[in-house]
Amino acid sequence: MKTLKIKIATFSIAIATVAVLASGCDSLTKTQKGAAIGAGAGGTIGAFIGKAAGNTALGAVIGGAVGGTAGAFIGRKMDRQAAEIKQT
Repeated sequence: MKTLKIKIATFSIAIATVAVLASGCDSLTKTQKGAAIGAGAGGTIGAFIGKAAGNTALGAVIGGAVGGTAGAFIGRKMDRQAAEIKQT
């Protein structure tokens, strides 16, 4: 039970840190912010899954790559939508 509390606390701190760092970067595009947030969250989740599978580092790397890519795609779509709205 104690390890679960530590995992939850670590995950919460990681997400909060990424959110604070990303919100302070006004010059970044939504694509860049999405990639950073996705990589942080994906890496954290991947590490937990990897630990259960027996390889924490590999899980973190794969999770970070997948999360970063997904975040970048979502951010790019948001940038395009904002540009379309601005044109009309």
